[in-house]
Amino acid sequence: MENIIQILTGFTVAILAGLAYSIIPQGFLSGGRFRNKPEAVIIVLVTAFLLGILTPTISNLWNSVLPKLNYIQIIGLLILFGTFTVNEMVKNWKHTTKTSVVLYLAGIILLVIPHITQ
Repeated sequence: MENIIQILTGFTVAILAGLAYSIIPQGFLSGGRFRNKPEAVIIVLVTAFLLGILTPTISNLWNSVLPKLNYIQIIGLLILFGTFTVNEMVKNWKHTTKTSVVLYLAGIILLVIPHITQ
């Protein structure tokens, strides 16, 4: 279970970092605009510092959520977060492609199926 907590914590931190900045072929984006190298370094350092502080809290959150889920639900959660993280990291990948939608639906079904079968 500890490895799954680490994976979900990593996904969460990656998603949060993606909210702070994006790296694209044309340069470094933060706050909706291109940044120069000194600004980019500061943004990355501040983001890493803040996420470093938040990581134990995020891990504790997942540690409190996961025991309430069975293994099928955890697989669904991993599929959902994995798909979302990949789509966020690769800027020209969309959440609405057929493959992404199928993965999201699979994750959702696995996450809610225990509630449907009860």
